[in-house]
Amino acid sequence: MRVVLDTNVLISALLWHGKAHKLISLIENDKITPCFSLETLEELQGVLSRSKFKDKLREANVTTENIIIQLLLKSAILKLPKSKLKVVKEDPTDDKFLHLALVIKTKYLVSGDKHLLKLGKFANIQILSITEFLTLFQSR
Repeated sequence: MRVVLDTNVLISALLWHGKAHKLISLIENDKITPCFSLETLEELQGVLSRSKFKDKLREANVTTENIIIQLLLKSAILKLPKSKLKVVKEDPTDDKFLHLALVIKTKYLVSGDKHLLKLGKFANIQILSITEFLTLFQSR
């Protein structure tokens, strides 16, 4: 199942062992395939490189590059056409996740972002919290 995981969900899944970390198991066991555009991948790499995550990366004995490489081995990366999509007025940078979800025709965008979650649905895409997605996935 191809899904779009926004950056904050991936950061939580990769660096902490809470509920979001269950997504890593789904990825490793080929239950879900995270999809990235060049823009969403660039955002993830930039956020992981922030100084506030240095200690967490050191604790886990990984680097940003290691994480990206391991994640890409289980992911799909797409070069998307330019988008004129303007949906999230409060934070237009979130539109890139909607654009990606539309192009790959996924049913699910998993997010912790209040602007995206507030939409609930966009086109045929359900925008779900981690808890909602894991509950839905387990019920399948």
